[in-house]
Amino acid sequence: MLAVFGALRIAIAHRQGALARDEVLASPSSVGRAASSSALSAILGGFGLIAVVVTAQFAGARSDVPVLAVFTSIAACALAGLWGHWVGLIVRNPMIAMFVVPVLLVGPSLVTGLLPGTADVSLSHGLEELSAIRSVDDGRLLGIVPTVVWLGMFAVLSRASSNRRDAL
Repeated sequence: MLAVFGALRIAIAHRQGALARDEVLASPSSVGRAASSSALSAILGGFGLIAVVVTAQFAGARSDVPVLAVFTSIAACALAGLWGHWVGLIVRNPMIAMFVVPVLLVGPSLVTGLLPGTADVSLSHGLEELSAIRSVDDGRLLGIVPTVVWLGMFAVLSRASSNRRDAL
């Protein structure tokens, strides 16, 4: 949901003309928009985490959440918003972005689930691994690697897409 939020935020800004075509990636304001997308996603994810913990408390469930798990979950939310921002830069259409973002998150996980013996290196799996870290010795910190690879790939693709569209 936070990735869709990040994609819609930038796609709507582009649609309304708040972003010039030639300044989508080349200006400091685009870096500020990416940072604010990530920060807003982290804040919304933090509120969501608080809502889950409070709901579990009212339901009578034991909800001892380690501090590191809170921070890694918020970091995963921030990365999801940043990833959605990059997808929104490529797609630039709010209606299409609402469908492309979930497909790109879930699609690779479905394929790896159907093919036995394949490693799940999708962004959604990396974000799940990152948000599931309970201690520094957990070993799941490597879940950030697919996330960084996917973010880098979409940064390069959005830059190439911006150059190609400006030339048209």
